[in-house]
Amino acid sequence: MKKKHNALRLIIFLVFLYALFGTLAYSFDNKLMFPAPKRSYDKELPGLVKLSDEENPIYAVWMKNPNATQTILYCHGNGEDIGDVYPVLVSFRNAGFSVLCPDYEGYGLSNGRRSEKGCYRAVSDAYHFLRDNEKISSDKIIVFGFSIGSGSAVELSTHEPIGGLILQSPFLSAYRVITKIKIFPFDVFDNLSKIKALQCPILVIHGTEDQVIPFWHGKQLFEQANVFPQNKFVPVQGANHNNLVSLMGEDYLKTIQSFIQSIAPLQFTAGMSDETILKMLGLDVKTLETETIQGKDGTQTTYKSKDTAAMEVNIVRSMVTGLKVTCIKDGKTKFYSARN
Repeated sequence: MKKKHNALRLIIFLVFLYALFGTLAYSFDNKLMFPAPKRSYDKELPGLVKLSDEENPIYAVWMKNPNATQTILYCHGNGEDIGDVYPVLVSFRNAGFSVLCPDYEGYGLSNGRRSEKGCYRAVSDAYHFLRDNEKISSDKIIVFGFSIGSGSAVELSTHEPIGGLILQSPFLSAYRVITKIKIFPFDVFDNLSKIKALQCPILVIHGTEDQVIPFWHGKQLFEQANVFPQNKFVPVQGANHNNLVSLMGEDYLKTIQSFIQSIAPLQFTAGMSDETILKMLGLDVKTLETETIQGKDGTQTTYKSKDTAAMEVNIVRSMVTGLKVTCIKDGKTKFYSARN
């Protein structure tokens, strides 16, 4: 009888600890997950925009690239604001993309309370800014989430149509970074429960030596996503949470460019030079043999690789049909029509 009584007391004690720990976790998660970084910028920051005129407006950096066909919506980490990540945004713009990055509620100049919902609201406002103000179609928007930003990126991507999702050092959920398994009926940024609803290609980049968000988080999240031909998982050997970009070097931007190019067809404009078109196709005009045929309505220029017959590009410029580009590689033909 005494043993049963002790067992019952132990069970009650464990239940009490579970409830206490759960209550503390629920009460203090905002303070733990959202440290208050000192604001690193002011209203003179180039590209700064206010996304709404509400009582608690959201501020963002908007870097519009006139030559871009895709736009990256970047969701930053929890210990930084848009001023801190400004160089990263510039690198994306220089790589050929337009870039929008909002500050979450309570970050930088954005008003409000730092919270999971505050992050969701900021990223949602940013998405609708691109759609409603800039008139960017949903398939041209690539959502990018870094670290805790993966939570807002996944949340948006499972509720709104987008072209693709990029996650760098993501987690299954915020609590599972500590507990490894789900032990509470509630969670924060529960990416694992949402990822199956994703209806677009995904790229996940994660360092194998990440001590903040372990590597297996990104790997398992990728494995649970719906399968698309363009899906890609990139393990970065030896990289931790904060040195992944520097360790990858030039391969970092190349990986992002390659993924985005794989999910979005190239779009040419009539005013583009042949050299620009070839560069977008990954070719250097100096390494190609050229033949031009002059017709009544325009010209057709054929470019062939000098070292192999596997690559051929035909660029037709006509006053009647406009610009037409045909690319033949490894026996496969891709046809592109241009916008005026």
